Amino acid sequence: THTTHVNSVIEDPSFDESVIATFFYQGEIVRVNKKTGKTEAILGDFLSPHGLRRIENGFLVSDTRRGQVVFLNDNFEIIKRLDLHTTWLQDACISPWGTLFGLRSEKCDIVEVDCADGTVFNVFEFDANWRGYQIFFK
Repeated sequence: THTTHVNSVIEDPSFDESVIATFFYQGEIVRVNKKTGKTEAILGDFLSPHGLRRIENGFLVSDTRRGQVVFLNDNFEIIKRLDLHTTWLQDACISPWGTLFGLRSEKCDIVEVDCADGTVFNVFEFDANWRGYQIFFK
């Protein structure tokens, strides 16, 4: 039995000695001190979070089983939730041109939407035998 399942980790922009991670089973974003291992829950009430990302003026996290992308400010306060109409949102990120891409695993697609209101611009379907883990732009 797993007690902890970490899905994503990023450097903590506020504290050099820490990282920030999503804890799948706990449904939390957690700060972990790299030297001591001490943890601090920053924000909770997620359903199996994935895909924590640093964005301009805050963070982005996939609230996976709610099918929502959650926009957070620098203090980890929720700015908004964007529903991508799925039962499993594996990952999401903002493209270089400012749209949001979401990896919807059970729909076998990647959806491109407007960050402001969720208007769908494109849907890119992939083979049902494939499994996506992460979206990124180079």
